[in-house]
Amino acid sequence: MDWFSEDKFLWSELFPVIQTAFVPYTATPTTTETAVVKGHNMNKRMIDFMRRRTSNPTPPARIIETPESERERGLRHMMSERTRRNREKEGYLALHSMLPPGTKNCKKGIVDMAEKSIRELQNYKEALERKNNELETKLATIEENRGGSKVRLSVPNPTSAVDSLLEVLKCLKSLGFKIRNIQSKLHDQELVIVVDIETEIGAAEVKTRILKDAARKKLLLNFPES
Repeated sequence: MDWFSEDKFLWSELFPVIQTAFVPYTATPTTTETAVVKGHNMNKRMIDFMRRRTSNPTPPARIIETPESERERGLRHMMSERTRRNREKEGYLALHSMLPPGTKNCKKGIVDMAEKSIRELQNYKEALERKNNELETKLATIEENRGGSKVRLSVPNPTSAVDSLLEVLKCLKSLGFKIRNIQSKLHDQELVIVVDIETEIGAAEVKTRILKDAARKKLLLNFPES
């Protein structure tokens, strides 16, 4: 029992017991040289890493088409096809509304009836053009066969060119002549009038009737040479 007590005393003197679990900071030995070496190693590793990254750049990531993207592409194609069919259907419905009643409401029926209607309209247009040409030809023939005479007369020394022209017009109207065109010009104290008259009689008969009526109305008129 005494031997164990003495041995305990010896151990307590050789290794004093630390009463706390914390070691003072000043008691911790410094490792400056070790820290410097570790710092140099870290810098060297970083430089080596950057060199390898610069010399061998990472290739861009490739986009791998997955089954999901193929599915999306299929959906887009399906939507486009559905839109196209809807537009086509609307076009056929609009065309069907313009066709005669009783047209079948199917693509073939609509196309066949539209083709038939277009042919009928084309034939109707050609018939109208032929009829219009015939009417124009007949009208031109009537104009050519319609009688007419140009009469040149003059009023010497008119006191008023306007009054003299009005008197001539009254004279022609009283004789029942239809005037198509009239021109007048005052030259050297003489009013010259050229009248285009629609009539079936000749120019000589027209002049005779005008002279008789002018004499009756005491209107001085001459028929100068053309």
